[in-house]
Amino acid sequence: MKKVLNIGFYLPNLSNSKKSGSLSFFNFITKEFSTYKAKEGHNLFIIYENLNDIENIKSRGLQLLELPCTKPSQHLTCSQKIRFRIGSWISKLAKYFYVTLNISPTINKDSIDQVDGIKNQKIIEELLDNHGIDLMIYANQFEIPTSKRPYIWILWDMGCKTMNFFHQMEQSHEIQEKLKFAAHNAFRIITGSREGAFEINKYLNFPKERIRTISFPVARDLLSCESTQPNQELVPYLFYPALLTPFKNHAVILEALRLLHDRKQPLHFVMTGVNKGNLEHIIDLAKELEIENFVHYLGSVSLEELKGLYLNAEALVFPSLLGPNNLPPIEAMALGVPCIASNINGHLDQLEDNALFFDPLNPNSLADRVEKLLNDSTLRIKLIKKGKDFTNNLTPKNYFEELLLCAEEFLPYRKNWSKFRSF
Repeated sequence: MKKVLNIGFYLPNLSNSKKSGSLSFFNFITKEFSTYKAKEGHNLFIIYENLNDIENIKSRGLQLLELPCTKPSQHLTCSQKIRFRIGSWISKLAKYFYVTLNISPTINKDSIDQVDGIKNQKIIEELLDNHGIDLMIYANQFEIPTSKRPYIWILWDMGCKTMNFFHQMEQSHEIQEKLKFAAHNAFRIITGSREGAFEINKYLNFPKERIRTISFPVARDLLSCESTQPNQELVPYLFYPALLTPFKNHAVILEALRLLHDRKQPLHFVMTGVNKGNLEHIIDLAKELEIENFVHYLGSVSLEELKGLYLNAEALVFPSLLGPNNLPPIEAMALGVPCIASNINGHLDQLEDNALFFDPLNPNSLADRVEKLLNDSTLRIKLIKKGKDFTNNLTPKNYFEELLLCAEEFLPYRKNWSKFRSF
């Protein structure tokens, strides 16, 4: 019986990626792969597209496999040309009998892209087979190069279904079909919470017994790096690191900030993250509420700056309407910063009783939680201690070990064939 697995991790081209939670997740999981030693058990491979994405990966037990580049198709294939010719002849024949047919070519850019996708799929399948890779791990919900070889899929959320009515949410039919495709042949789907497992089972109709829950970890790079002191003119402030997009719900913080100013609590609000087109609206709303001088957007910041902003904040406020799992709340807790989070089911599940929760559609609810935290030093000390205790075991190492245990569940199945072949 096979006792050792050849496990591959697919690393998509991240060269154009901007700072985000998904990029942080890729960075930590890639580094954990690089620290794994072959003598500990399984053979690990990283299949990558861009050399720059793996510059810092060094491990004697890790094998790096570059995915060969393929040139996009510029012309129709021979079979496509033949089918096009036949279609033209049918049209001419119909005209001869005084019949008009509205025939238009279906070969377009999408068709060519589909052909290229099939080519890429065959290339990666050949790469996997040549190196005897038994099981792949895909950590990006939209990057599944082939579903024809066994794989574990790490799925963050089902926002395209839970928030499908929301502006700027990826609710297109195409996105939903991608998720269904990715789940179709997965050996296991991994999510970060029980709520995540519930959504996957509900919206993808994926068997409960094949879903595994592994809590998100706190990146050790954030904990170990030096911190940069923020501008003291911002103090005191509430902090929110997130994409600037509607479902991140910045508006409720602005409305709560107005209420707090009316209650003689003149706080600032500092936000960081990639602007996904919503910054102008946020600034306009701040002006409408007459608090624009207390609202500060710092853009994408370094890890050192991010840590400094966490450490000097009165609290992390995380009003996101989308879950079920998010990284900033556990990052704040690990750094000893109280967290005030939206009371969506995902956060209640992920954070348990280690944060303050509020109704994300009610600014009074948020203002009350902030004011309570500011005025109750005992509560603040309690939340800081509970948060640190809670996140002590949320380490990348523990996450990676649980991921490998999940992969080992494949061993009893893998013994049934020697190599992949067509039937």
